[in-house]
Amino acid sequence: MIGRELPAGWQTVRIADVCEINPKHAADSDRSAQVSFVPMPAVSDVDGRILKHESRPLSQVWTGYTHFAEDDVIFAKITPCMENGKSAVARGLTNGKACGSTEFFVLRSTGAIIPDYLHRYIRQASYRHEAEVSMTGAVGQKRVPRAFVEESAVPLPPIPEQRRIVEKIEALTARSRRAREALDALPALIDRYRQSILAAAFRGDLTAEWRRSHQLSKTGGELLGQFLVERARRTAGGGSRKSQRCVVAEPAIPSKIDLPSTWAWASLDQISWARGYGTSAKCDYSFQGVGVLRIPNVARGAVNIADLKFVADDSKIDPDQYLTPGDLVVVRTNGSKDLLGRGAVVQAELQQPLYFASYIIRFRLVGSDLLHRWIHLMWQSPDIRSQIISYAATSAGQYNVSMGELSTFALPIPPAEEMVIACTMLERGLKAAEELEGRTEAASAAHSSLDQSILAKAFRGELVPQDPNDEPASVLLERIRAERAAAGTGGARRGRPRKAG
Repeated sequence: MIGRELPAGWQTVRIADVCEINPKHAADSDRSAQVSFVPMPAVSDVDGRILKHESRPLSQVWTGYTHFAEDDVIFAKITPCMENGKSAVARGLTNGKACGSTEFFVLRSTGAIIPDYLHRYIRQASYRHEAEVSMTGAVGQKRVPRAFVEESAVPLPPIPEQRRIVEKIEALTARSRRAREALDALPALIDRYRQSILAAAFRGDLTAEWRRSHQLSKTGGELLGQFLVERARRTAGGGSRKSQRCVVAEPAIPSKIDLPSTWAWASLDQISWARGYGTSAKCDYSFQGVGVLRIPNVARGAVNIADLKFVADDSKIDPDQYLTPGDLVVVRTNGSKDLLGRGAVVQAELQQPLYFASYIIRFRLVGSDLLHRWIHLMWQSPDIRSQIISYAATSAGQYNVSMGELSTFALPIPPAEEMVIACTMLERGLKAAEELEGRTEAASAAHSSLDQSILAKAFRGELVPQDPNDEPASVLLERIRAERAAAGTGGARRGRPRKAG
């Protein structure tokens, strides 16, 4: 808001004092001439410019579209385009003219305000917030009233100072844009690093140096043998029919991966003693009964119970079927291939009994916390992702991977000593990636605030020095009014300016 004293030579004006609002092309325009056509999607809400436009005969777009010309400022009035910042100074138009979406306001300077200065003013988050508050209409079709734009107050410096302000903002935003591009590139680089260390751990490359300097007493094959013995013992002890499987699935070993000689391949079936689908009972947010794990609760390699639904009738659920530490839960069907196969191992005792939905498969892993920790990490690796994609089948718009296919997934089993080292190294690397993501998000938020701070300083007169030799804005306005009156165009309607950001 304009709530402080302006620098000498500045003047507070309404937009209607310095702009024509929604002017039309001259009635005698050559309607056979080509002009630019600019729909709403052609305007970038990030860069504040027209990204692309096509040429059409003026006759085709004369009716039913907004008219504007070279150097006009266009400003989206409808939600959510306005809030997102869709606005631009029209530049590079075909024959200097354009027609576009009826959801644009067009602001044409009458000479006292530079279009780029005005554009940067209305792009401020504070201005857009006040415009949002003023919106009228039904939800989803709210629009900024014309009166708000007309009455919006703008701090107006002398013309030379407006140019200096625009030049300074452009210089600073050019540097800011480069910083933004660098920040925007970081998440992909962090994810690439994460996938790289997961792949290195999966194939034994992460611990190669450690392995060369240590003599191991046992192999991964011997450790797998222990798991198979435990599996046989557990399945022989009874339980559900799905737990008692006479034939153990062998691993579908990836052809392009060679494990270290001390490692072994294991199928998911070989290291789990039970498997099964969850409940198809209707769930809701009643907060009564048993919480049910759904697809949204399995994300980023973890089980998240922040948004649970509940099944009220839990009489048919055996308490032995509740989730427990060491259970691997895997999404078996989804409309998005990215969500298919996502999984996580339950890492600790849950605070409440939890079951899981039918589109999730649960594998009860053998072994100790160490194996559970290892499988939890390995399931996030790109090599597991490749196996999921290779088995993904589509039906009725859904991607699916079967329990039998999941059972053959190949998982690397290093010797126990090396598994400890690999888990420690991998967790350290993943934590570093997570911390870097957090710092990147904080830097991105700070960057956005910095851009807005630059604009705020500019419109308080604090970004560039004032020059006492500049013609004051008040003198310029009087001269323009006199010229317009002499030309017979009249002056803009006078009134009290509306406070604006």
